[in-house]
Amino acid sequence: MVHGSCPNRFIAVGSSRQPLYADGSFPDVAPDGRSLTFVHDDGTGASLRLGSVSGGDARDIVPVNTFTSIAGPRYAPDGTRIAFTARLDCDDDLLFAARPWRISLGSDG
Repeated sequence: MVHGSCPNRFIAVGSSRQPLYADGSFPDVAPDGRSLTFVHDDGTGASLRLGSVSGGDARDIVPVNTFTSIAGPRYAPDGTRIAFTARLDCDDDLLFAARPWRISLGSDG
């Protein structure tokens, strides 16, 4: 769940409403319930991150500025991959032209 609005948005899981990750959007919890993926944008560009549902450090799995925008990450049902939409060119004004991408997660994903 994303609470708040820019620039005070954060990601919280469950009903606690305790902030887990600042500057995050489009969260998706892994099928095993232990991790989540989300888009992080601190104003310098968007990255795709992987973190624990308990909070703590999150790591970039798609580094900042790899794409002009990232949206809608979703875990595969088996939790080994994440699909997301990304734009390569900011001159592309057509949202439907965004291209789907997938990344594979290692055993620690």
